Amino acid sequence: QKSEDDAAHSVLVADLEKKVSDQSQQLSDLESEKDKLSTERDNIQSELDTITKDKSALESEKEELSNKLESLQSDVSELEKKKEELDSKLESKTKELDNLTKKNAEEEEIRTSSMGDLEKKLTDKMEEISNLTKDKSSLESEKEELTNKLESLQSDVSELEKKLTDKNEEFENRM
Repeated sequence: QKSEDDAAHSVLVADLEKKVSDQSQQLSDLESEKDKLSTERDNIQSELDTITKDKSALESEKEELSNKLESLQSDVSELEKKKEELDSKLESKTKELDNLTKKNAEEEEIRTSSMGDLEKKLTDKMEEISNLTKDKSSLESEKEELTNKLESLQSDVSELEKKLTDKNEEFENRM
């Protein structure tokens, strides 16, 4: 009877040891899976942190580009106003020059009949015409310079708008 009990006891102990071994293996597998999931969670969190930083940097850059664009648009508007003022001055000087040229022609006719004082007036008028011509030339140069600046600023605005569009697309693609 004792040996039957010992045999039954040995079978029971062997069965319990197998169950303990199986449970230990399952526990080890679960701990390994837990470690993998924890590592994956850390990697995902790291990626999320990177994306959050990138998003913040992109938003800052977008804001900076928007401010730059607004400033350039303001500059363009001011230059357009100055160009309009110069166009107006140039037109006025051109009319003035035309009037003086007409007067000069009239005085040229009178000059042929009375030379004395008219020659001095003519010389003064010619000098005035010369000054107006210089003024006109200076205004035309200034207009051309402003036109070039305006075109350059418009080009800068286009580039900034493209960058802003690209950044918006990049931002949207990351989200």
